[in-house]
Amino acid sequence: MVVPDASHHRPDASHHRRLAVVTGAFGGIGYELAKQFAAHDFDLILAADHPGIHEASRDLAAHGVRVQAVQVDLAEPSGVEVLWGQIGGLHRPVDAAAINAGLAVHDLFATETDLDAELRLINRTVLSSVYLARLLLVPMVHRGAGRLLITSVAAMPPGPYAAVYSACRAFLDSFTEATRLELKDTGVTVTALLPEVTDAPLVDKIVVAQQGFEALVDGTDRVASGSAVDSLEDVTVRLPREPVAAPPTPEQRHLEAAMRTRARALGHSIHPMLVVFPLGLFTAAVVFDAVQLATGNDTFSQVGFWNIVAGVIGAALAAVTGLIDWLGIPNRTRARTTGLLHGCLNAAVTVLFLIALLIRADRPAHAPGAGLFVIELLALGVGVAAAWLGGELVERHGIGVDENAHPDAASSLRIPSGGRVRVRR
Repeated sequence: MVVPDASHHRPDASHHRRLAVVTGAFGGIGYELAKQFAAHDFDLILAADHPGIHEASRDLAAHGVRVQAVQVDLAEPSGVEVLWGQIGGLHRPVDAAAINAGLAVHDLFATETDLDAELRLINRTVLSSVYLARLLLVPMVHRGAGRLLITSVAAMPPGPYAAVYSACRAFLDSFTEATRLELKDTGVTVTALLPEVTDAPLVDKIVVAQQGFEALVDGTDRVASGSAVDSLEDVTVRLPREPVAAPPTPEQRHLEAAMRTRARALGHSIHPMLVVFPLGLFTAAVVFDAVQLATGNDTFSQVGFWNIVAGVIGAALAAVTGLIDWLGIPNRTRARTTGLLHGCLNAAVTVLFLIALLIRADRPAHAPGAGLFVIELLALGVGVAAAWLGGELVERHGIGVDENAHPDAASSLRIPSGGRVRVRR
């Protein structure tokens, strides 16, 4: 673990611009904060564990400032140390910093959430914030100047189905306030940026970032959803009485965006639209074959045969879009595992019907016979299991569900007005 050095980052007269560090800066409020710094002539060091941080760096450099991107996992102390090493390599004092790194885990803590994910959440939200804040504050206090902004959530209440997340955010709120009081009269200020949790479906991240930046520069105690306040009570009166689920962090928003399907048309996922055709055709084929076996009428077996032909073709097309969607699901998630099993069962259904198809191709009237009919029934049963897993992906994991979905949402064909993001309620 790095020991903060009060002499670290002595001023370098060759740089006339101030330097700011922003974590979690590849998207969301973190990115908007970085834009505020760039627009006010700060050079930047941006940090995030997502490769999008490099694109964000290029975009921000268009403001005419120097921007350095550091792709690093701040859930590990070694990641904080890597970032600190990059900062030290510039041999410049950090004038301001905004700590936004965090992620969210939503589910029943006792029985449903992944413990490793919860511990990673604590490391990312609490450990890295405290460690980086300490490293940044020591030289600031030594110089008698500096501004630090820490993003939390306004008066975070206990949040069912987000127990650890809520506790971490409450810790950050308390830590920020206590640190600010400790640094009184040092020339260094610590500001809490608290995007407010309310019944409102949207929070304007641009406005939050603007007012967060202004509060940072002014040395304001805290700012909640764009309204600077002097005490915690000023925030809580605007919160619901009941505990609410935590809003997603920028990293969580990216996770949700990644879990939206990639193969889309007219605002909707293609795979669910295609997969109903082979399933319906295979079911119809089994019905026609059953009628043929019961009546001996070969017309029904021929109709069933061609239903299988069409079903196999449809299944192949659906498999392509399904694979594209599956590749977009983040690794090491239950959704990824569920999607893999869903795809394997669908493949098994297609193979079983393809076997029946090939055997029946040379038979008179393409009759199935009792043996092949049993195989078709088995394939249909596997298809039902695959369909249930598909429902899990949508209903349980939210794959393919648009982030702006709600009972009064506009048509998918309508272009969003932009500039606003959805907060989980």
